[in-house]
Amino acid sequence: QPLLPPISRHEDINSLKASVLPYAVVAGAESNLNWAFANELALRGWNLILVGENKSNMHKFGKNLRANIKSKGRSFRFHAIEANFTKPTAALDVLLEMKNLNIEPEILISSVNFTDNHNQTSVTDLSDEDFERDINRNCVSVTKLVRNFALGMKSRNFGRIMIISDISSATPSTDRCIKSACNAYLKTFASAISMDLENYGVGVTCLLPGKICENKKGWLDPSLTVDDVVKEGLKGLIIADPLVL
Repeated sequence: QPLLPPISRHEDINSLKASVLPYAVVAGAESNLNWAFANELALRGWNLILVGENKSNMHKFGKNLRANIKSKGRSFRFHAIEANFTKPTAALDVLLEMKNLNIEPEILISSVNFTDNHNQTSVTDLSDEDFERDINRNCVSVTKLVRNFALGMKSRNFGRIMIISDISSATPSTDRCIKSACNAYLKTFASAISMDLENYGVGVTCLLPGKICENKKGWLDPSLTVDDVVKEGLKGLIIADPLVL
């Protein structure tokens, strides 16, 4: 069944306290794409948990978003969890924080791998430190994070997961070797776990948005903005479409 946004489940959502509204998690909240996903989820009625490497930026974003939601006459809650996804323990750290908050989210959007803090170079030119960091962020942390949330959703027979990969999974290059290979893995992982969870009321969607440029235009379609990508992605997530390109 499609996952109805909270604003569609209640005749008068403005009369409800934020404490009764469901949560969505956006992991990797460090880019325009991630902020846009978080903003759209909040507008559709979900409370938010932002997971990223800069807690100050997440709090600033959440404060502004809360003011926007409040101006519409609606209550809203958000939490920020700081996590360094280059570390192999990051997913476990997030899970422990979630348990402390006692929150069971309906949605996980994982775009951890969309964060880059250094210029991509050939895999043989990467330092050992950068190589380990890229593998952890682009592959290990995403896999562990998705698995941890999937276990809870499966036990509740309800939930949605979006794994954001990239069109580079089909178009590898020497200067994006690790990222391209990991994105290809994430696409396959999303397909496999989607089949694993479909009989438990949990939908898994893999989003392949292509490169999002600084001017917010899409790479494959110059007329496609970040907001367009988000709306198409959420459309697929709601109906549990396994792949959104």
